Amino acid sequence: MTNQEIFDIVVALARKQNRRAVSDTICKYRTPDGLKCFAGALIKDEFYEPALEGLSAQFSAIQNALVNSGVARKQLDLVWKLQRIHDRHPVTEWPREFRFLSQDERLIYEDVAA
Repeated sequence: MTNQEIFDIVVALARKQNRRAVSDTICKYRTPDGLKCFAGALIKDEFYEPALEGLSAQFSAIQNALVNSGVARKQLDLVWKLQRIHDRHPVTEWPREFRFLSQDERLIYEDVAA
């Protein structure tokens, strides 16, 4: 998987969901109603387990789930940057944050009207 593919998967999910993956006011990799956070969207079903919830993205269990799902270790920094957008910014700011990140990471981002 390339950095651009990771970015495109996350941007597509953000546009489709148009809301955070939150349960009981806590960001989740996956919620009971089927939402996914940006890192959670990159974890294949066979490598996801509920025990991952509550773990920081810096924990080896999360990193291993991402790597097993096709994210290279050298790409984990990009995943963490995307995850911070999900966790720290309101949905209305996501397009702006994606634009900034795409410029920093030399990725292609197409703004679309909300």
